[in-house]
Amino acid sequence: ARYATIADQKDFRKEIILNFLKEKNFDIKELGMVVGRGGMLKPIPSGTYATSDKLVADLIEGVKDIYVKHAREKDIKIYSGTLLPIKGWRTYADFREKIRNEFNDYLRTSSDFDACVDFDMAVRDSADPSKFKDGYDSGDHLHPSLSCYVKMANTVNKEILG
Repeated sequence: ARYATIADQKDFRKEIILNFLKEKNFDIKELGMVVGRGGMLKPIPSGTYATSDKLVADLIEGVKDIYVKHAREKDIKIYSGTLLPIKGWRTYADFREKIRNEFNDYLRTSSDFDACVDFDMAVRDSADPSKFKDGYDSGDHLHPSLSCYVKMANTVNKEILG
């Protein structure tokens, strides 16, 4: 692998994003907020979440309480982006796939958002939607490849960028 850890990819990922925004003539100073896929769950004493049906409700509640509420209070548009497939990742299991799909359904259909960028639909394998399309997996079955990042960037509706 090109990078030993995900943290080692920071500058690489930042450069890809900034170059894409520059190509699209998007002024980064106009960007109000960026939300990643982490940080949506409430803190817990043990630091480990039990993966259960309640997790989807906690995810939705976290998104509403942490992101949607604050964006609406400040009259900022808010866009969701679906979670990517991870079949083959060391912790993959059918029950986790069920949770991912349920949460993605919320992200796609909820009126909480002004629009949804469906990264999942854009990069998943049509024969097995639980995994990346060929060429889009970085090799660990969790993180996207460079070509996948390009596909994800091109999936963003140009109207969202202004």
